[in-house]
Amino acid sequence: MLTAKDVLNKDDLIVITGAGGFIGGSLARYYHHQRYTRIRAIDKKPLPDWYQHVPGVECLSMDLSEKQNAIRAVEGAVEVYNLAADWAGWASLRDFASSVCGAYDQYTYDRGSLSRWS
Repeated sequence: MLTAKDVLNKDDLIVITGAGGFIGGSLARYYHHQRYTRIRAIDKKPLPDWYQHVPGVECLSMDLSEKQNAIRAVEGAVEVYNLAADWAGWASLRDFASSVCGAYDQYTYDRGSLSRWS
């Protein structure tokens, strides 16, 4: 099985959603320690409320339930880790997931920039 190390260049853009939490923040730190230079960390929470901050990582506070934010989030990305979860909106997540994934899929198809969705 291929891993990110097998397919990514050190300057490929890696996007991590839900990066304000423990797991997402730890994943950002992991890639930073592996010397990846372009990491975009995103969470809906305000930046001061994030569990951890990793120096040199692009940190964005944005609501990915808004289509334009979702498109902006993955712009130029080669690898995406979607760890974002709005538990308060769990009832609508099922319906929304298909529309968001559709937006990502359309973006991928139109731009050809996203190689993997994890």
